[in-house]
Amino acid sequence: MARGVFAAARMLKKQGGAILLLTDGQVFGTETILQEIQKTGVGLHSLGIGSASQDRFLALLAWETGGTSRFLAPRGRVDLAVLELFVGIALPVATDLQLGDPAGRQVRLITPLPRQVFAGSPVLVLLERDSCADIRISLQ
Repeated sequence: MARGVFAAARMLKKQGGAILLLTDGQVFGTETILQEIQKTGVGLHSLGIGSASQDRFLALLAWETGGTSRFLAPRGRVDLAVLELFVGIALPVATDLQLGDPAGRQVRLITPLPRQVFAGSPVLVLLERDSCADIRISLQ
């Protein structure tokens, strides 16, 4: 998987775009893949198929590259899942998220905000305890 992802990233780095990765198997060398793909600046969207698709790694890979990930149970309809993922990533519904407290209090994030938000993908924001009482996310 690493060789294919890096070859696609090299091509896309010059032209722009994103990688759509479909996988149904075990992935080895996950730390190296994650470190190297982050250097390319290319977004990676993934669909893990079946019980051996290493969901945690694929979710982290998508998160760290500004992409999204979906997972399909064994015997699920791959065609529908691919179509849903493809349509969902066609255009992000929001970019450049900003987090602020209306009262001007400091907001301390545990996890960074995603670079883009895609249809059907939740936005998870983890704040330090007592960081603020009222938050607002502005979408631009």
